[in-house]
Amino acid sequence: MCLIFLAIDSRPDKPFVLLANRDEFYIRPTADMHWWEDVPVLAGKDFEAGGTWLAYSRNGRLAAVTNYRDMKHVRPNAPSRGRIPLDVVQSKLDGVACIESLRSEWKDCNGFNLLFHDGKSTFWYSNVTDEVKELQPGVYGLSNALLDTPWPKVETGKKRFEAWLQKDELQESDAFEIMADTARYAQEELPDTGVGMEMEALLSSICITSPIYGTRCSTFIVKDSIGKAQVWEKNILTGEVRQFEG
Repeated sequence: MCLIFLAIDSRPDKPFVLLANRDEFYIRPTADMHWWEDVPVLAGKDFEAGGTWLAYSRNGRLAAVTNYRDMKHVRPNAPSRGRIPLDVVQSKLDGVACIESLRSEWKDCNGFNLLFHDGKSTFWYSNVTDEVKELQPGVYGLSNALLDTPWPKVETGKKRFEAWLQKDELQESDAFEIMADTARYAQEELPDTGVGMEMEALLSSICITSPIYGTRCSTFIVKDSIGKAQVWEKNILTGEVRQFEG
């Protein structure tokens, strides 16, 4: 998962709204979002490592991860980050206590960000800074740096997300349109994360496209004022949209 926009209490009828894109190599074997049989979660599945990038449980917990892109500190043999969302949504603990109970298991992982909604409150954690933050009402953007780092696609996406939130109805087609923008940004606007400027430009778009790597799916999750969730996922490669209720 490489790009997430999140609104907390931005409108009374929809206190939790999330849009996300997952970017990955096309060759990496993956199952689309579904209710797992062995674990009580709604999630896509990465068959290579067995984990996921975003997980939602029937009791309203949600967890999503993005990689922290810093090629100077990547450890090739680090454990997969795909277990993190599964462990968080299955924990019996809420909020900071949940993250505190698991953070020692994540110390050997490569850099990541975690967004965790425990059904009531939402938290951000990164093992890069080892910081836990409860998110207050507002709109947030997260890519492959720390929360709200002003990369061009984060800033552009947040503005479009905020404008969309003002509409009377939040249609999934409009959500997926926000996340489908393939425009790239000029090199002078981009960070230097160690992948080279040609790759920085390729990765700069909200929806990444290339012959071997890109955005594989988009996810739209909204919870209403009584906590009922609606979830949509769009497979970018096939165009199929699937809907779930939480």
